[in-house]
Amino acid sequence: MGLDSVVTWRLEHEGRGTRMLMEHSGFDLDSPFQAVAHRTMGSGWRSSVVRSMLTVLEQES
Repeated sequence: MGLDSVVTWRLEHEGRGTRMLMEHSGFDLDSPFQAVAHRTMGSGWRSSVVRSMLTVLEQES
C-alpha cells in the first residue's frame, strides 16, 4: 500500500520574472489509498507548500 511518486519542478522565464511549474505524478487513482493521497497532497501543495515558498522568495527579493 505504498506510494512511489515524483515531484518535478520547472522554472520558465516569463516577462521580467520567472514562472514556477510543478507536477506531482505517479499516483494510481484506481487505488483508494492513492486517490485519497492525491487529493490530500494536491490541496496541501496549493494551500501550504507553494504559499510558503512564495513568502520565502519574496523575503529574498
